[in-house]
Amino acid sequence: MIDEFVAWAINNGWSVELAESLHEIPVLLTQRYRSLPRTWSDFFRAINSCHNAQDTVWFTDHQNFRTDDDNAFRYNEFELISLDAACGDAELENGIRSFWNKHIPIVMSVSNGYEYYAISIDTGAIVNGYEPEFEECSHTADTFYDFLKMIVSGEIII
Repeated sequence: MIDEFVAWAINNGWSVELAESLHEIPVLLTQRYRSLPRTWSDFFRAINSCHNAQDTVWFTDHQNFRTDDDNAFRYNEFELISLDAACGDAELENGIRSFWNKHIPIVMSVSNGYEYYAISIDTGAIVNGYEPEFEECSHTADTFYDFLKMIVSGEIII
């Protein structure tokens, strides 16, 4: 399914850079998340970058999981925005952290406001959320491969 998606992406004007060899999963990911769905981690390890022509929608890649200050848009950018909006309310902050500890952002978009697709650590399902309430999300697909199939078939427009 990864090959089909890459072909779709290239045919639709996306920029896709495949890794010459499989990447290691960043320590940041393995420390924060107790398990990573295999279908997504295989994709993540095989792709250097994957974004639309306007660079407004992208699949999270190794650059998004860097911890240095040079990273303009980090994997947890929406979590940080939510935490900032919580204004120090400990209960809200705990709820926000709890949500993001169970969801890895896999696609991020700034094309029509801030939006994301994330994979649930508990179920492997893909959810979709957007600003201003990032943690209020809806089910999109049962698996990462189903998600890719829905993009390729045009059921999901990213």
